[in-house]
Amino acid sequence: MAFKGDKHFALVSSTLLLLICLLQVLHTGETIEALALYMLMVAVYAIFLLKVKECSNMFLLIVFIGVLYRLLPCLAVSTTFSNDIVQYRYLGNEILNGQVPYRDFPAPYPPLSIYIIVPFLMAGDLRLMKLFFVACDLLIIFLMYNLLKSKFPLERVKILSLALLFFPASLLEYSISGHNDSFTLLLLLISIIFLRSRPALSSIFLSLSICSKIFPVVAIPFILMHFLSDNKRTVSRFLLTLISVLGMISLPFIVLSSNAYLEMLLGITRFSVPYGFFQMFLFMLFGGASELILVPVLIVSFSISIVIFLLIFIFSYLHAWSLEKSLGIVFALLPFLLPQFQPWYLLWALPFVILYLLKNWKLTETYLLLLLFIHASCYLIPYAFV
Repeated sequence: MAFKGDKHFALVSSTLLLLICLLQVLHTGETIEALALYMLMVAVYAIFLLKVKECSNMFLLIVFIGVLYRLLPCLAVSTTFSNDIVQYRYLGNEILNGQVPYRDFPAPYPPLSIYIIVPFLMAGDLRLMKLFFVACDLLIIFLMYNLLKSKFPLERVKILSLALLFFPASLLEYSISGHNDSFTLLLLLISIIFLRSRPALSSIFLSLSICSKIFPVVAIPFILMHFLSDNKRTVSRFLLTLISVLGMISLPFIVLSSNAYLEMLLGITRFSVPYGFFQMFLFMLFGGASELILVPVLIVSFSISIVIFLLIFIFSYLHAWSLEKSLGIVFALLPFLLPQFQPWYLLWALPFVILYLLKNWKLTETYLLLLLFIHASCYLIPYAFV
């Protein structure tokens, strides 16, 4: 980043100071104060992002401090912004008590996301699980750095790496709240990296990402179109591996409780009732939410979503979009069409949009700021109506 003279650590010192204040407020459980401090962090980040034009000659030291900045919140478990960490504890304890997900207790995630909780509970400290999810996000940044440094000027790639390392939304969702989406994104990104050189291994990682969260399934047709359509044998092997791994992981749970597993896929467990943007709009059209119209609303919303993604697929094919562009657009739209919406879903598109936009730093900058504004608004809007 562009730090000169006494401004070398302006961003680092200000963000660390704000983070320490935020962690202290989180310890007291004061939501409004915590939200105000987070918004101040967003403002400071935006100011520096707009002013940064060159990379500091102390890049590695700032990276080291940035890693500490991301790891520091893992020392505590906070439910101020999200109580998912409590849900993880419940799901893991049920498995440790000999219960089977979906059959014996409702679960909102695919099997891999549930069973990965167990080792951390056995270790006796959920902070280790938060640390793991933060490490996944840091590894994503490292992989992107290695992917991009041979394609773009190193100066720009370093600036991007620091921008992602200090990105407030990632700090809030992964370091503070401990959401598991970074694990899924890491598996998906590794799948994309191996796609050309080792398609079978790529397929395994894609299967694992789908078995941790459902959303990567929408990437399958775009992956086939962009990288595998010229070789039918490769396509067949890729799909066979994908179906085999998905089947091995999912089939036991489908056999034990097919209805509950389907409910998890549709997002209608007791943990996750439909309250997505699209579904709430349909409920309003039908005169209000009720159990009688739940299934029709889900059917209509899924049908329209499929049509939208089909149109994106056709447009992507006709205009020869890159895979990064296609996945960036799809994952940017997907959170607003799902039965549930959460602010951290907005981070799904981040790696793929960046991989496509980095050729134009102004657009990259604009995207990061826009994403940050929408993410922050998702936390502010509920308080505007209180």
